[in-house]
Amino acid sequence: MIEGAAASSHASAHHVYSVAAGDMADRQYRPRLTQLAGDGTLTMHKSHWQVWNRHKARGRGVGYLKNCNPDCGHSTDVRHVRMHLKAYRARARCGVEVFTRYREAFVRKPRRDVPRVHIAHIDHPACNA
Repeated sequence: MIEGAAASSHASAHHVYSVAAGDMADRQYRPRLTQLAGDGTLTMHKSHWQVWNRHKARGRGVGYLKNCNPDCGHSTDVRHVRMHLKAYRARARCGVEVFTRYREAFVRKPRRDVPRVHIAHIDHPACNA
């Protein structure tokens, strides 16, 4: 029993996780649903990963982008846009390897006020997991 636990711990030590929302409690490995914003305004659903290794993760899916008007909790305006996501620059944080850069690219611009491509920097995720 202990040997199995040690083996699974050893195997997971080589995984690089996504912390796109910036919180280690929400870290994910090859997720189908990717939280890209901590407030829930952007998620990528139906994620398919072509590459996921120690250097980068590259995938695509459907971005659900919320317009927080009048506020994020009451917004009903949600845009569904195909998108590509690249995660890279893996670093040790809170005892595990996580990607610290995310290139979020919409296939088409979802709204006038939203850039088609955005680079997110998650250098210091909250270590609360």
